[in-house]
Amino acid sequence: MRQIFECALNNDITMVLTSHSMDECEILCSRLGIMSQGQFICLGNIQDLKNEFGNIYTIDIKINSNIINYNFQDLYLFLKSQIQIQISNQTESTIIFQVENVSPAKLFHLIESIKSQFHIETYSIQQMTLEQIFISLQNSNNQII
Repeated sequence: MRQIFECALNNDITMVLTSHSMDECEILCSRLGIMSQGQFICLGNIQDLKNEFGNIYTIDIKINSNIINYNFQDLYLFLKSQIQIQISNQTESTIIFQVENVSPAKLFHLIESIKSQFHIETYSIQQMTLEQIFISLQNSNNQII
């Protein structure tokens, strides 16, 4: 089946596929339309859709494993003073934040500048997934296109 898709792509053949699997769509499609209640609500290439509708980033921070009972309050208050941020999840040694409308470059620069001060061992910054965008658009009643 994959060979058929590759052949179509290599020969400029347009194929229309339907799927509820956003992972599958991300692998196979160069353009994507999302429908809700029988109506198109958006259409475009995947990265453009992510840029337009996926402006929420997740920051996953792990604190140095040698520190016991780390208090995330200072880290949270500092980040909150710099950007609009909210806590999504927290464990003993990790915290996950969500931020909206902040560029990844600014986020990387900010976290890099405070790594040693707040004992950050590792961190990752991820853009909203296509699956999360799909669900978010399904839950909104707006006609977007």
